Amino acid sequence: MALLDQIASPADLRALPAERLPELARELREEIVATVAENGGHLASNLGVVELTIALLRVFDPPEDKVLFDVSHQSYAWKLLTGRRDRFRTLRRTGGLAGFQKRCESPCDAVAQKPLPEAMILGPCIWPELVMSLIGMPNLDISPTVVSPFSRHSCACCTAITVF
Repeated sequence: MALLDQIASPADLRALPAERLPELARELREEIVATVAENGGHLASNLGVVELTIALLRVFDPPEDKVLFDVSHQSYAWKLLTGRRDRFRTLRRTGGLAGFQKRCESPCDAVAQKPLPEAMILGPCIWPELVMSLIGMPNLDISPTVVSPFSRHSCACCTAITVF
């Protein structure tokens, strides 16, 4: 049985010995590549955050801890590790999983319906208030974390993943 098939929740991931994590990362990439090859989708952004996603899910405890991806199309590994492995091959298909975080798919997802546009990465002055109002939690204190200085448009904006 593949190691990925044994991960049904973040708790399963946290129970996995650290020496098995490179194998899990390889399996995640293989599944993402196979699914995107068949269904289309965002490949590079998802391959680039595999280890980051594993680390986030080993440290934080969704759905108690919310993790919000800025444009949310980096969430394929997140979906695979938060209980949607059995439906992952339906990604971006009619009636299947969305290509972004979607709360109705999993309580581990922080966003209710739509991906967040890159234009929302406006800096620490308004980002926390904007995010919190979108998810209906206006009084929480959060700090944006810069994950990558790259953008698909090669502009100055950064990709952020915020944990609150």
